[in-house]
Amino acid sequence: MKIVHRDYVLKLKSDRRAKLPIEYHANGDCIHMGKISHGCRMCYKRGGATDVVIYSGSECNLKCPVCYYPHDRVDNKEVLLKDIAADQNAFANALKDHRFQPDLISYSCEGETLLYPEVIKVYADLIKEKRPNLKVYSFLYTNGVLADKDMLDFLKECNITELRFHLSASYFSNQVIDNLILAREKDFIVTLEEPSLPENKEKLLEILPFLDKIGVAHIDMIEPRVTRFNYKYLHEKYPDGLLYQDHQWAMYDDGLVYDIMESKYKNNYKFSIIDCSSRVELKRLNITEDNPLDIESIIKSNDDIINAINNKW
Repeated sequence: MKIVHRDYVLKLKSDRRAKLPIEYHANGDCIHMGKISHGCRMCYKRGGATDVVIYSGSECNLKCPVCYYPHDRVDNKEVLLKDIAADQNAFANALKDHRFQPDLISYSCEGETLLYPEVIKVYADLIKEKRPNLKVYSFLYTNGVLADKDMLDFLKECNITELRFHLSASYFSNQVIDNLILAREKDFIVTLEEPSLPENKEKLLEILPFLDKIGVAHIDMIEPRVTRFNYKYLHEKYPDGLLYQDHQWAMYDDGLVYDIMESKYKNNYKFSIIDCSSRVELKRLNITEDNPLDIESIIKSNDDIINAINNKW
């Protein structure tokens, strides 16, 4: 890969965008076609009193070469359980304050979220016990391998709303595609969450009519993030690839996300598409340890934000 300036890549992107009926929100950094997932709004109002990100662990059941985490990661069980217990206690205490109105809950990890069903159940049970009338949009990320009938039934019991499938993690295996179909039959909102890699272009474009037919609601294309854990693979796979820095290092996808948007536009597919580019990483810097926000200062501002984005996006 060769290093180029961020502005060079942004010019390539803007040239493609100019040819499509793209929508822009969040000061131009939310770039999409169609109404985006409610869960995606979390990244553009990060750190608010209505957002809860639940971390479950780091282990995974697959080894994707493009993963930007270390492939041999293993949880420190003692530390992990201690941290999870502390987070759960904090959440339980927050639920006692009725000004705390979580609107979004994201279950995520550095690996496969469904390896940690006990974490999901604890939070679901806390809401049922302490705030049974609270309506929360809960979603999680999965490679889909473990999302069989029993798991999907369990997730329904935990009031999970949306499942985000990473199909290419299993090389678009029939097993995962069957699980995705079953998730739609069980009335989950289903999203395709994919790293925007040129190597998957042919398969992704081929599968779009099928995804539209079964009712996949959203496609989130994630600009590949480059770290020391996946650089060797990406450099060897894409020797002419463009590497640039926009807060973090990213690899330009050679316009793949706009190829998919173009296909949606030409074929009138119903799903939405979002260009989850490197700019989204900057949006996530809204709150840091040096810029803390407390519940008192953001209750009203979050109401204003939620009303605005629910109406416009």
